[in-house]
Amino acid sequence: MLRGVAIRPRPFWILCTMTRLGLLFVAIVAVGCGSPAPPPAPLVPADSPEVVQVQEVVSEQIGLKPEEVGPELTFAELGADGLDFVSIVKQAEQDLGVSISVETLEKVTGVSDPKDMPATLTVRQFAEVMKTLKESGTDADPAAAESEPVKP
Repeated sequence: MLRGVAIRPRPFWILCTMTRLGLLFVAIVAVGCGSPAPPPAPLVPADSPEVVQVQEVVSEQIGLKPEEVGPELTFAELGADGLDFVSIVKQAEQDLGVSISVETLEKVTGVSDPKDMPATLTVRQFAEVMKTLKESGTDADPAAAESEPVKP
C-alpha cells in the first residue's frame, strides 16, 4: 500500500490484452520505420544525346561551358533561377519539338511550386523527361496546345 491507496491486482486477461496491443504497436512502428526504397536507376545514361542536348541548352541559357553542366547537378546548383529555368524549358521544347507541362515536372520532382523546381530537378532527370516525351510522340500538355490562340 502506498499511503492508504490499495493497489489491486489486475485480472490476467487484461494484462495479456495490453501486452498483445503493445506488441502489435511495436510491430507496426517497426515496419513503418524501415529504410526507404532505393532510388530508381536512371533511364538515360550521362553521355546520351538527350543529356548532351540539355547540357548545351543549359550552358547557352546560363552562360556556362557545356562540360561544366554535370548531369547530376540541379539547375539551382548550376546557378539557374526561376526565369532561367523557364528559358531552359522553352528552349528545350523548341529544340526537341515537345511540350512539357508543369504537371509532368511535378511528378518528376515531387514539388508542386514551379519556382522550387530548379532546386530539385537535375539535368539528367530533365533529359529523361525530354526523352520520354520525344519517344511517346505526344505533348505532355495537350490542353495547352489547344488553348493557344491561332495566329492569322
